[in-house]
Amino acid sequence: CSLVPTPSRAVATGERPLLVTMTTSTTAAMISLAQSLGLYSLAWAGVFGLFRLTLWSRSHDLCNRMVSVVHAVVSIVLCSRALDLSDPFKGLGGPNTPEQTFAMLVSTGYFVYDFFCCLLDPVKIDAEACIHHVFTLLGLCYGVFKGTNAAELVLCLFLLEFSNPFLHARFILKEMGQGDSSLALVNNLMFAATFLIFRLGIGHRLVVKVVQDPGTHIAVKVGALGVLAMCVIWGYQIVKIMCFKLAGKKAKQG
Repeated sequence: CSLVPTPSRAVATGERPLLVTMTTSTTAAMISLAQSLGLYSLAWAGVFGLFRLTLWSRSHDLCNRMVSVVHAVVSIVLCSRALDLSDPFKGLGGPNTPEQTFAMLVSTGYFVYDFFCCLLDPVKIDAEACIHHVFTLLGLCYGVFKGTNAAELVLCLFLLEFSNPFLHARFILKEMGQGDSSLALVNNLMFAATFLIFRLGIGHRLVVKVVQDPGTHIAVKVGALGVLAMCVIWGYQIVKIMCFKLAGKKAKQG
């Protein structure tokens, strides 16, 4: 005798068919995740509003970059807590943990906010950032709503965000008239070092493991290869710019 309620037995006994129960449960979970995502997006918009009120004389771009710095710090902390840093490549392709889902939800909310914030910039729409955010959101939403592949996605977030505070600080210092200062030079060196170490040094190992892992979805593998390709291009440009700046600094001192 089967213990699984068949449609006819369910009608006779008043039991809910197992398939209907599972579908209802899954739908409720999806709705809950979507609501959380919306709340986090609004929360990041609220942080931007606070910066606009506090730094009312500064530009839209500077305030947005301040939010990006806050997100980078928050994301690094959440990702480090969600990962086993003694073996960060453990669990690739596996199911999400609650800590990993939370880290992805917070960052997905940020990228939704930042996508629209870039579109609404009154001076210039950052098309490259918008395109980047679309692909980032596709990967994060896959992990959040499918419930898998968070290990590689959270590690990717951790590696990408490590250099972002220095990236945004470059533009913040420029707007504050400190673009040619010693502080700016130190910040540029830190940005170059963290970018090359985390995005390329450790990042390429992650991409190799993701591509070779049989449990990782093909969409995640393609995204990982695309991100690595962009990082190689940006890494070359960063090294080229830093060599030029250092050469110019030495020429001035001479």
